[in-house]
Amino acid sequence: MRVSGGTTLLLVFMQTVTRSTPETTVLSCETCHDQANCLDLNVKPERGDVFSSQAFSCVCKDGFVGDGLTCYNRKLCGDAPCCRQGYQWSPEKGCLDIDECSLPDPPCALPQVCQNTPGAYDCLAPPPHTKSNSGIDSSSVQFQCRNLTCPSGEDCIHINGTLRCVDPCEHHTILDDAWRATNYRMNGTPRCDRDVSWQGWYRLFLGQTSTRIPETCVDRYMCGTHAPLWITDPHPRR
Repeated sequence: MRVSGGTTLLLVFMQTVTRSTPETTVLSCETCHDQANCLDLNVKPERGDVFSSQAFSCVCKDGFVGDGLTCYNRKLCGDAPCCRQGYQWSPEKGCLDIDECSLPDPPCALPQVCQNTPGAYDCLAPPPHTKSNSGIDSSSVQFQCRNLTCPSGEDCIHINGTLRCVDPCEHHTILDDAWRATNYRMNGTPRCDRDVSWQGWYRLFLGQTSTRIPETCVDRYMCGTHAPLWITDPHPRR
């Protein structure tokens, strides 16, 4: 996503697990794995507040690791492979999806577009393009950079204090704050992005895993704030 200078960005969240003990927030204990404990996270509404939070947390029991929805026997999986193809073992979190599209050598050949999926990936055909009489791709947005017009696919970004036309896929800021996770419960002062000076392009990460803004409702008091946000439409694919 591109954010111009001076624009206020709505709070961004990671849709994944970031605590030292992986857990998943659910609406019912029935969702938890047989080898997981279900913790009550229900929050009493404040005076004058008509909303209440009905939430539970699935946490794997001692000797097991995972997100609470799936738990792995740490000892058994440490001696023998437990993960399916497309996943890798983590002693702290169990089987984690491998983002093949983020590897140094992506599996898809140009001009195909790599899209990561759980346990696999898809090589998608690039979207069709049409060109105007000037030869410029009409489906692309071109940005002004001082007295220049950036080529298609590039944006005007500050690099070492100088505005330059560059590829945002190679020049962006990484957001990997633990509190942006959808299962990170607010503790103390709410977090907020409104005072951040947003400039350029941003990518969300948890460790080496790329993530994105949630597309479904996020429970209250999660993501390190009292009023988390999400997008109502699917992420664009172009």
